[in-house]
Amino acid sequence: MTIKHLLFIPALAMAVACGNSNTEEKAEGMDHSGQDHNAMGHGEGDIDTTGLGVAFPEGGRVYFANLEEGQQIKLPYSLQMGVEGMEVEPAGAINYGKGHHHIIIDGSVMAAGSSVPFDGEHIHFGKGQTEFQLDSLEVGKHTLTLQFANGAHLSYGESLSNTITVEIVK
Repeated sequence: MTIKHLLFIPALAMAVACGNSNTEEKAEGMDHSGQDHNAMGHGEGDIDTTGLGVAFPEGGRVYFANLEEGQQIKLPYSLQMGVEGMEVEPAGAINYGKGHHHIIIDGSVMAAGSSVPFDGEHIHFGKGQTEFQLDSLEVGKHTLTLQFANGAHLSYGESLSNTITVEIVK
């Protein structure tokens, strides 16, 4: 591997995080200090050092729009999910500042860059949904974690998650 190839790898990661489709051209001409990244409208803290496309703008957050910590609810319940500082889009492309919701039932926050599993505990909203009909939890207390992830279902981590406990009642 040559020096040129070694310099290309971080530039490729930055280009992927920014959603840049012309990666080789940008990588060869990129100032690796982050100046080109900043010129794209991203701040110093937004550089995706993982290369997984999980950098996001500062101040982003996810929230349950119609649920509060400790709330008692009867099923079925129309749960609403919100996000600030990011844009909801369907799964597929990895685009900077964009992604989609997941709900983790009785689980925990996912580390940045980890893939959200496709199982009964992890509910995917890959079509960009922001509302969900919750109808299949047993009576009792449950934790619900709202986890935002990029187009490849890679978690943005704890900063774009929110965990609450709710109680399902009859």
